[in-house]
Amino acid sequence: MKKIALIPTLFTLGNGVCGFASLTFAIKAAVDPPGLNHLATAGWLVLAAMLFDLLDGHMARFAKSTTDFGGQLDSLCDVISFGVAPGFLILHLSADFHPRVLWVIAVLYVLCVLLRLARFNCENTHELTGHLTFAGLPSPAAGGTIAAFAIMLHAVSGDPDSVGLIPPLVDAVAPFLEVAKIFVPLMAATMALLMVSRIPYPHVLNQMAVGHHSFGHLVRLIFAGVTIMLIQELALPLLFSVFVLGAPLRFIWEDLVRRRPREQPLY
Repeated sequence: MKKIALIPTLFTLGNGVCGFASLTFAIKAAVDPPGLNHLATAGWLVLAAMLFDLLDGHMARFAKSTTDFGGQLDSLCDVISFGVAPGFLILHLSADFHPRVLWVIAVLYVLCVLLRLARFNCENTHELTGHLTFAGLPSPAAGGTIAAFAIMLHAVSGDPDSVGLIPPLVDAVAPFLEVAKIFVPLMAATMALLMVSRIPYPHVLNQMAVGHHSFGHLVRLIFAGVTIMLIQELALPLLFSVFVLGAPLRFIWEDLVRRRPREQPLY
């Protein structure tokens, strides 16, 4: 039996542990209604799983130890962290939908995560490390979007002092709380279809790390950082939604309207 890379494997398992912990807090929300604090904790754990998912790949490439075992283990942990755990969050983030409708949306979301990761495993080659695009919405981004809305709903509904939000900002956003609860299941259904699509999505970190960028790009990053520090939890769903919906809108404009040729995404 071949040896395995210890540190990258531990980071990958950390992803799975965060996903399982998120799942347990999402279940707690079902038995402790409204349970927004449990849902927010579940959301933060999904974001922690995203961090582990990011670091394990970099650690494996740094150690030059990318293996099929690591790739398969990573996808199995992703199923938990970005498939099953967000699926449970979908079931509890909107009371305005019929439970059966929410269940169908959650099942659709989980199934598309499974299909997305299965396609990824079939098409991905571990020697390929410098990719700049994905074919279809990556499952961590989809799970992170649902987690971000869970965190935001708790920030708006809870005690502003406990989360550090500016009270006037909370008062301004509060009327949109019910709209957000309706938006989340619709967003989940949309992301399910985007994950199994071939719409190219940028690999943000690789694009930032490769090559040189304009001064305007640096300014936009600074303003984004300032915005995050100012509105905190409210910035998370905004940033994730821009990433999720920006790519298909750009695809429609460039490929269908302008009919501009595009390189095929790597995977």
